[in-house]
Order: sequence, then C-alpha cells, then structure tokens
Amino acid sequence: MKKTPSKGELVVCKITKVNPHSAFAYIEDYDREGMIHISEVASGWIKDIKNHLKEGQIVVTKVVFADENVINLSIKRVKREQRKHKLKEYKREKGAEKALEMIAKKMRQAKKFEEIKNMLKEEFGSITKVFELSIRNPELLKRVLTDKWIEQIGEISKKMVKEKEIVVKFKLNLKSYDGDGVNKIKRLLEDIEKLGLEVKYIAAPSYLIRLKTKRTKKLDQEIEKISDKIESIARKYGCFESLEVLEEED
Repeated sequence: MKKTPSKGELVVCKITKVNPHSAFAYIEDYDREGMIHISEVASGWIKDIKNHLKEGQIVVTKVVFADENVINLSIKRVKREQRKHKLKEYKREKGAEKALEMIAKKMRQAKKFEEIKNMLKEEFGSITKVFELSIRNPELLKRVLTDKWIEQIGEISKKMVKEKEIVVKFKLNLKSYDGDGVNKIKRLLEDIEKLGLEVKYIAAPSYLIRLKTKRTKKLDQEIEKISDKIESIARKYGCFESLEVLEEED
C-alpha cells in the first residue's frame, strides 16, 4: 500500500495535466497523484486555469483531503512564506541527492544509486538529513552505510550543510477606537514580546515582528503557529486589523 500524506501537510508537486476546471500534480515524496480544483488554485475568480498552471510546473500545495484512493490539494491555502521555505527545502534536497549520486559514481555504485537513495530516505526521512547527520552524529549512519560512504558524505557535508539562523518577518496592523487604545496596544505588544519575538514600530498602525529560529524542516508549521498566536493576542485586546508574513532571511 502506498503512503498517504496527512491533511494540512505541505507537499511539493509537479503539474502533470491541466484540465478546464482542475489540474493533476505528482507528489514525488509519496509517489502519488493529487488533484487541484480550480477553486483551490488562487483567491478570487479564475477565468482560465491555464493562466495560472502549466504542465511541468513545480508548485507547493496543502493537502486538503487524503485517503488511499484520493488526494485533494490546494495552492491558495499555502502562505507566501510557507511556499518560499518549502521550495528552498525542496531545492536543498535535490542538491543533496545530486551530491549523493556523485558519491555513488565515485564509489562505482552508480547502478545502485536509486536503491541507496530510497533506502536512506526510508531510514532517515531525507537525503539532506543524511548529510547533516554525517557531521552531527555519523554513528547513526553506520546502521545502513559503510565507513567509506560515511567518510565521502562527511567531506561534502562540510562544504554544503550549514545550520543558519533564519529571521522571519511579520507585519502586524493594529487599530483601536477605545479611549484606552494606546495602553491596550502597548500591553499586547508586550505579550507578543513574551513569545520571544522582537517587535519594532514602523508607522501607524503598523508594527514589524521578527522571529529568529534555526533552519528546520518544520519551519512552515512554526510560522503558522506563531502567526496564530500573534493574531490571538491582538484579537484578545480588540486591536487586530491584519497580519502578513513578509519574508524569510538567512
């Protein structure tokens, strides 16, 4: 039985077919095909789906529904910052796979590359993770790889794997018609800072919020969680107007 993605999970897909009212996309990580209804492509009315999607296009989607027979996907429900991060993650994984293929050729095991790649992904979740472990905890790799393989992966890892701090920026717009509005906004910003976030005034009614975190596979989930917390605090004080994820910086 093929694996099934979880509802709400973000997956990178390649568009395989575009119909008048839907599109089909191949999910490589699950070796499954999902369907994107025209209503889930973008916000607002879409006159022609082909103006938004092309065959061969790589897109980030959110799983709306999934069972062993059907997978429904959405593009419009993916936040801009989530899309940006997921594509970066996808490119890093592809880079790691190419590096692994180079090692396989060097080890004269090119014919076994796909077998080795799939085995490592099954064991560790991703090839990127394998390269990271070769530096942080190479002993774990000995369960499935020889010392020679680990040595070769480690040499490349020192050049390509870097754990950097990432800064995610949010723009929070606040409004209050309360006579005590200024003090309310002051208190809610203090509550936001208690989450470990940096708050900076831009210009009325906007505030810049910065989240500092380590690069992680679950960054998109962390962004969504922090966004919900910020909005919840602002609504508690009756001052919420809008929240936008601006960008991710290395």
